[in-house]
Order: sequence, then structure tokens, then C-alpha cells
Amino acid sequence: MKDFNKNLTGLAGECAVMTQLCLKGYAPSMTYNNCPSIDIICYNPELKKTVTIQVKTVREKKNGNKIYSFPVMGNRDKREDFYKEVSGAFVFVYIDCNDLFHFYILSKEQFITLSRKIEDDYDALVRSKPIKPKSPMAMPRKHVVEFEDKWYNLWI
Repeated sequence: MKDFNKNLTGLAGECAVMTQLCLKGYAPSMTYNNCPSIDIICYNPELKKTVTIQVKTVREKKNGNKIYSFPVMGNRDKREDFYKEVSGAFVFVYIDCNDLFHFYILSKEQFITLSRKIEDDYDALVRSKPIKPKSPMAMPRKHVVEFEDKWYNLWI
């Protein structure tokens, strides 16, 4: 049931992004078969430009417990390979305990630059125990708040 709810949260985020894109006059299309690096392909008829979008969604618990980061990938040791495979923009969707949606939009370059800095800073921390191999990579919400509702980032 946990995986089912997680899948529904992801789908809710993707559908909410599709809705926002339609309302802004863009033509989005969801990919089939859960393509690993692309959730939405979107066409901007004004710019005559198409972009791919990866959506990452988290949802607060009903008791108001906050979620502090978005999962990005499963093995941070292979992040440079991951960055090479990033094909387009990222939209991080935060669903609060009242089911209100918050959208944080980063271009491909903004995502890679920010993620690389966060991970490099994390690597540089002084610690008593080494980082576990194959630990997951995440995007802390506090680092993306400046990108809230910056839909134009899709097209830069």
C-alpha cells in the first residue's frame, strides 16, 4: 500500500504540473511507461520550442510533518553519470498537509549546477563516519524555494 500511495503522489504531481502548463498556454504530453528521466514533454507554441520535464513530488503527512527534501536518485556515487543523462528541466512539487501544491521550476542547467554544489558541499562536511556507499541523492526544499512558480525557467 505504501508504494501505491507513493505512486499516486507522483501521479498527482505530474497531473498538477500538466494542469499548470495547460493554463499557461503550453501543450504538455505525459510520457508512457514511466520513462526514467522524462515525465512530460511540453511544447511552447509562442517560442516554437519543446522541452522535457522531470517531476519530483513529495507530500506532507496529514499531521503536518514537513518533508525537507525531494528524492532525486538512488545512488549519489554515480551522480556525474546521472547529470549526463539529465535531458531537461526539473519541476519539484511540494504538496502540503492541506493538499495545496507548490511548484519549484529549474532549467536543466540550474538543476545540475545547484545539485552539484549541494552534493559537493555535503561531501566536504567534516564527519566522524564516512558517507555510506550508494547513499541516495536529494534536493533540499530550502534550496529550491527561490524557484517557486518560475515557469519561465522551463524555456531558458
